[in-house]
Amino acid sequence: MCKFIPGLYAMVGMRFYGEGKRLERLVLTKLRHWQQDPQRKPLLLTGAPGVRKTWLLQDWGKKYFANVAYFNFAAHPEYQQFFTAPYAVAKAVAQLQLASTQPIYPEKTLIILDAIDDCPVVINALPAFRASAIPYQVVAAARGYGLRQATWPSGAVEQLTVYPLTFTEFLHACGDHNLVAYLESINELAPLPDFFFHALSEKLKMYFMIGGMPATVAPWAQAQDVVALSAALRALSAACERTFLCTPMLQDVPKLSLLWQSIPQQLVRVNKKFNYRGVKVGARAREYARALQWLQDTGLVHKVVRAATPTGPLVAASVAPGFKLYPLDVGLLRHAMQIAPPALMQGEFLFSAFNGALSETFVLQSLLPQYGNEIYYWSQLNPFYAIDFLLPQDEAVIPLALKVPAKLAWRSLNKFKVRAGNVPALRVSLTLANLKMEGDMLTVPLFLVDHLKRLIGMALSEL
Repeated sequence: MCKFIPGLYAMVGMRFYGEGKRLERLVLTKLRHWQQDPQRKPLLLTGAPGVRKTWLLQDWGKKYFANVAYFNFAAHPEYQQFFTAPYAVAKAVAQLQLASTQPIYPEKTLIILDAIDDCPVVINALPAFRASAIPYQVVAAARGYGLRQATWPSGAVEQLTVYPLTFTEFLHACGDHNLVAYLESINELAPLPDFFFHALSEKLKMYFMIGGMPATVAPWAQAQDVVALSAALRALSAACERTFLCTPMLQDVPKLSLLWQSIPQQLVRVNKKFNYRGVKVGARAREYARALQWLQDTGLVHKVVRAATPTGPLVAASVAPGFKLYPLDVGLLRHAMQIAPPALMQGEFLFSAFNGALSETFVLQSLLPQYGNEIYYWSQLNPFYAIDFLLPQDEAVIPLALKVPAKLAWRSLNKFKVRAGNVPALRVSLTLANLKMEGDMLTVPLFLVDHLKRLIGMALSEL
């Protein structure tokens, strides 16, 4: 079991959340919908270390419930003894209440079962809360690596993933609510006014520098101190690596470190296909499979698989050998690549530097909350063409290319259309250019990625 390490769960400090500007998370809307659903299931909140699942739940509970009963199973693994099969929920809750002296009132108290990754008995008890005659409101939180021990059927528990702050949430944190309102008001595929275009472009460069982790966004929103930002990123990176000690197989810790540290070098290549020889000389996939899966389950990395053919549906796509591996946050990647903040002030640097590693990481970071894990990529060799991401939308496959200048993106998108037999209803190019629609080609400025699913829907309606 992973020992409870205070610095691991509170990387920079709760003060950034209780004072000054707040970090408003869009996931709160989904939490409110869950709370108001009369047929709600037990909720399981997952997410990588440092995305502040615990703070989010506690803050939400204080706002919308009579009280919060919080139980941390990493700090108190003995709490597991209250959950035994067949699961008697009322008895378990009563014992938790007595052990902690926290009052629990059905329908009024938010029960938080935190850090349950190493607690299979608690994980498998979650569906019993819905079957209980007493209407408890229970939310569990985990990083995700322990969920492979779950034995409940699909749909028995509602799951929700917390990601780093999106660009939209970053704008809120910096007090740029007017820019958020403007982005939400866009209802036509036409160029944006220069005032908003330039303002958003500058804010995007800041986001590439800072990233979306609360431990970096919050202090930046408070003081905008580059030195403090660098210190926060160093601490955050070190904290991510400390989570490797939570793997049940301690012999995998060196492999986890090698995989994690190899990601920047893997992404700087033109063909970003992950190569195990880039991890260690002589490394083989089977030796690192378990460690790589643990990193994925924990949310520290995201794996994008190569589709064998450029046709859909993606949910049934045949998978070709090869995948790309991205870190959870563009700020962490920028820090790992030792890119100085002033370099980001050059617009095309966001795309051109290190073969677009930063821009791809940023885009995936935004796509995941919109599309989940149903994201692929496509490429071919001799000559080399690449579509950075394939997206599922309305039973269609939408190819998405990131290139500067735009003609490079169009080249790959045109090749993809030919290979797909002219099937794609829409092709999307993400660039530094303004928003426009020409035929079946939608050009979207990079700062609009949070609204990409909505914009694609608008484009498909026009077509």
